[in-house]
Amino acid sequence: MPNRESHPSPWIAIIISILAFFAGGGWVQFYLAAESKQQEQNIRLINDYLAPMKVLLADNLIIKNKIYKSYRVEKLGILESYVVRMRGETSPHDNRIMIENIVILAENNKHIMQLLRAYSGYMITDALEDEAVKFRTHVLNWNTRWSTVSYNIDENIELKQAKPFPKGFVTALDAEIKKRNEI
Repeated sequence: MPNRESHPSPWIAIIISILAFFAGGGWVQFYLAAESKQQEQNIRLINDYLAPMKVLLADNLIIKNKIYKSYRVEKLGILESYVVRMRGETSPHDNRIMIENIVILAENNKHIMQLLRAYSGYMITDALEDEAVKFRTHVLNWNTRWSTVSYNIDENIELKQAKPFPKGFVTALDAEIKKRNEI
């Protein structure tokens, strides 16, 4: 009679195989669930923060182009042109339209700043981190200048030309969205 202890039962190998299969399957399920959660988070971050920024920037570009086409003075910027127009003999109606467009730009920039602040802990590209600083600096300076425009007009003080919009911000935002779609 053979010794049972010296030869393991084939059932042990089967049980170990079954346990390994389920344990491995559990790992795969865990991995797929984690990947799905990451994809859901990326979609949420794009929809809640990045896409709205893109829309507001596109709106700002439309407004800027409209102002440049209809109200810009020589090669001056938006605020500088406004100051010159308010001092000159321009249509009050045109000036009112220009003011409304400038207010929309300021509000859009304020909203983009709020979105950037809320998204700041989620940034995954160095480009967006760097360009976000430039954008925030630009907006803060622009808003300060906008708040002093009436003083400049009343006191007949020239409004100095500001640095242009940081165009790298739009490219960096596009790169962030692309990277979020890839991971």
